[in-house]
Amino acid sequence: MEILVCFLIVPAIMFMAALVTIYQHGLIAVTLWSVLGALYAGVIFQLFKGFGDPLGRTPSFEWLGIFRVSFSALVLIAITLMIYYAAVHFLKSGSYLFASFFLVLTLMLPLTFVLTEGFSPSSFKNLIVSLDKKNPFKNTYERNDKALKTAFNGVLNNKKSIRSFINVSSKIAKNSPYAKRLSFQFANYSTKILINRLKHEDYDSAEKIVDNYIDNILPFAGYHIKINDLAGNALALSALNNDERISQKVMDKLLGENFDLNRTNNPILLFNLACHYALHRQKKMMLQSIERALSQGKKSAQFLSDPDFKYYLEDEDFVALLQTKEKT
Repeated sequence: MEILVCFLIVPAIMFMAALVTIYQHGLIAVTLWSVLGALYAGVIFQLFKGFGDPLGRTPSFEWLGIFRVSFSALVLIAITLMIYYAAVHFLKSGSYLFASFFLVLTLMLPLTFVLTEGFSPSSFKNLIVSLDKKNPFKNTYERNDKALKTAFNGVLNNKKSIRSFINVSSKIAKNSPYAKRLSFQFANYSTKILINRLKHEDYDSAEKIVDNYIDNILPFAGYHIKINDLAGNALALSALNNDERISQKVMDKLLGENFDLNRTNNPILLFNLACHYALHRQKKMMLQSIERALSQGKKSAQFLSDPDFKYYLEDEDFVALLQTKEKT
């Protein structure tokens, strides 16, 4: 998305640079244009950052995100203006070599902005580390992927604790420039560990895995369709452990207010959503979830035998829906 921001503000940068060249004393106007351009970039970023979400969710409008991107854009504008002005100065004085050098810098800055995802301290640190091939702490996709897999296997083989996986996964998510590329691995490994802990009735560890993913991984790795599996099993954890906090967190953070049942094809998630709504006496949403789950392969017997639906066993709409689908 930073690429979109750059394409929006680069023409503005060139225009403002022209203002500096033509109107030598228009510094107030240039400053005003710079600030407005940076704020505009921040707003555009917030409006369009939800593109690509497989579940069609639109993230909330975050003022902090606007100011973060606006600051990055303002830094880019200010530095580019200074370099461009220097290029024009050398061009007028006949120093074409120096002018060419500064013009190349002007073109390179937007690219740097894209590569570093803004001038944030963590992004700048990752850029420096990646350029230093001899640095043993250099972040690479392969290194991060291997570290995640090793931590995951350690938990499943009972060689390492849950805490080890949490530490490794959260550190990679927060510090690696490849966090978004690893979104599938984050969701997949977290889901498998969660299922493993549920089988062993280790609900405390299962809760830690869910909390870690929502609090430490999701904000940096972003959404992946595999989150559906994690959300479904997290709702099962909530029902088994009678933990309202986890279910609320799943509904608010993993699924979000724009979650659409009709666009979801995951039978595990749909079944556990039906359980969630049944336990919360939300009959309309429960019936919609059941109907959708049945269309994705779940059987009526599974709903009739699950204790989460005992309140509705004699409900006419509940029984009629299951009987109708069983006949079809």
